[in-house]
Amino acid sequence: MLMTVMLFITLIVMSVIQSRLVGEGEAAQAPYILNAVVMVVLLIIFTIPTIKWGISESEEMKSMFIEKHESADKASFFKVVKTALKTKNFRVSLLGYTVQVTATTLWNAAQIYFFVDVYGGSIAQQTIPLLLSIIAAIASIPFWSNFTRKGNFKRTYWVTFLLHGLTFLPFLVMFALPFGSSTFVTLHMIFLFISNIFYAGEVTMLMPVASDTYDEVALKLGKRSDATFVGIRNFFFRIAFLVQAIVFFIVLTAVNYIPTLEGQLAVDQGTTVRLGILVMGALIPSILFIIMSQIFRRSYTLVGKEKDDMVKGLKEAGLY
Repeated sequence: MLMTVMLFITLIVMSVIQSRLVGEGEAAQAPYILNAVVMVVLLIIFTIPTIKWGISESEEMKSMFIEKHESADKASFFKVVKTALKTKNFRVSLLGYTVQVTATTLWNAAQIYFFVDVYGGSIAQQTIPLLLSIIAAIASIPFWSNFTRKGNFKRTYWVTFLLHGLTFLPFLVMFALPFGSSTFVTLHMIFLFISNIFYAGEVTMLMPVASDTYDEVALKLGKRSDATFVGIRNFFFRIAFLVQAIVFFIVLTAVNYIPTLEGQLAVDQGTTVRLGILVMGALIPSILFIIMSQIFRRSYTLVGKEKDDMVKGLKEAGLY
């Protein structure tokens, strides 16, 4: 929980600083190197406590991993990947992770367009909403931990995905407000505060769910191959950035979006452009989250007796 809180703090601090360093349009090119250096320094600072207080395995778990690795038949990389992808719960978890990263990438990348081209303001205006959002996220983590203990990973996962998806829909009303209205930032702050409450629960559940699916595949293989599983997830993590670029290109081209130039004040490009930006940054992420919540609710089965039987099997195999 501590590392989750620290991650939220780091990400928000990085976002706030970045919004101050990076300009709009061509002006963004000048401070790019400074921005990159600052981001690297912040990541190094975050890495130091992660090494000391981050997730670590007990000596018993380390010994088990080493023993099983040395004694088990060496399964080929392709066999491990094939077994993992043939396991339904692993596939569902992998899909959920890909959807989560894709949706949040679309949302985060669209923020510059929201504040400049939809609201008629500047990037710097997102500072207060971002700071309040971290308060919402951190304050809600204990609630989600308690909510999970009273239920299971599956319930928390699909409920937070569904509610997080629904919190993007109110942003669509922004296109109906007058361009440049002071109401924009206030509403954005309120909507983002609520959204981050569910985002915290969603992020908290991603790794526990993934770990359960790693265990299930390990039981099938008779050995631990967690590094390969993480590699598969990282491959799909990269897909999110490709999807974001494609969606932005299609939407911005379709609405004939014209980028703001250096020194130029924000210009209202019309309802179509504003609505297009809200669709790519809010509606599409909302749809992705809502659909994924129902896929997970219907398809994921590692709960109750099935999970208990899996844990029993892992203990008998010396893999737990």
